[in-house]
Amino acid sequence: MGKRVLVTTTTHMRRPLTGACLRGTAEEILQTLEGTGYAVAGIPLKEGSVDKIKGLPPEILSQVIAKADVTLIEGDGSRGLPVKVPAPHEPVIVPQTTKILLLAGLSCLGSELGEICHRRELAARILNCSQEHRITPEDLAVLLREGYLLPLRETCKDIPVTVILNQGDTRERREKASKCRQLIKDMPVVITSLSKGKTYDSIF
Repeated sequence: MGKRVLVTTTTHMRRPLTGACLRGTAEEILQTLEGTGYAVAGIPLKEGSVDKIKGLPPEILSQVIAKADVTLIEGDGSRGLPVKVPAPHEPVIVPQTTKILLLAGLSCLGSELGEICHRRELAARILNCSQEHRITPEDLAVLLREGYLLPLRETCKDIPVTVILNQGDTRERREKASKCRQLIKDMPVVITSLSKGKTYDSIF
């Protein structure tokens, strides 16, 4: 579409293989945006054996957001797991945010809570279950609603939220996702399969 797209984080995310701006300066990021049309920006750090980037200083973030046509910011991470219940200080949402996309992976359905959820102790408390409990569409709806949607209504009440249920790679998963969507009220829910490049509903 010819838009200049900035990708960054307010927490930590994996360092990309290409397109990264790792000095954290506004000049570098803006040059990359103008030259290639996109930039993945952050400050490099290492967590164990994993190369990651952390968020930009607020003053630099404000400068580059003003120049980008679209800015995508990861505000929370799940350590590679399909579901998460956030801690009280999460997610980290910047004041310039105009839309929140809440992502969950449908591969969690039918699996044990302890195997598929980041901050599983918080999730078990919400569901009043053991770590061996197998996640149902109803459980996923409760975790999304109690963990994210209700708190966001308090802290980010003027920012629209869309729930994205990804990994809808099979008809069975999409049918289960539809059950989950029916239980998440007053909030748009989109079913996708990003690995197949398919969206089954309109996001915007």
